[in-house]
Amino acid sequence: MKWLAENELLNNASSPALVIISAMITPALLILGSGSLVATALQRLARAVDRARVILHLSEEEARKLGWTQEESKCWLERYATRSVIAERAVTAFFLAVGIFVLDCLSIAVDRYFADMLTWLPVSLTIIGMFMILTGAYFMVLESRLATLQIREEIQNLYGKKG
Repeated sequence: MKWLAENELLNNASSPALVIISAMITPALLILGSGSLVATALQRLARAVDRARVILHLSEEEARKLGWTQEESKCWLERYATRSVIAERAVTAFFLAVGIFVLDCLSIAVDRYFADMLTWLPVSLTIIGMFMILTGAYFMVLESRLATLQIREEIQNLYGKKG
């Protein structure tokens, strides 16, 4: 353990390697956060697709037993299609953010290699990546609103026709 305490790289806060690695931690954390958002968006997309498949496979007779008209089924299928497109856009934006943040990590090393002459590059990539996260979040809000509208209509349909 004595060698660890004497190791100049670990004790010297101005070590170039330590500075670069420390700078790369922020994009790595943003990559983790973006990955979590990708998982959430994919789950929302899968739910919309699964629900649409259930409606598609219902026969007219089964739909009538549930109290659904042909028009309601068509409207709901169109809404699920819209939801899946919106969720897909969110997934795309979040995946782009992950890719941009990976480039950001690499650009930090490139900037350091060129004696900090490219500082604008990692900063620009971080800003672009954050805009991609913001774009994905916008699409997720749109999808969530459609999902809320959908479930309200389905509940109203269920209780409105029975009551």
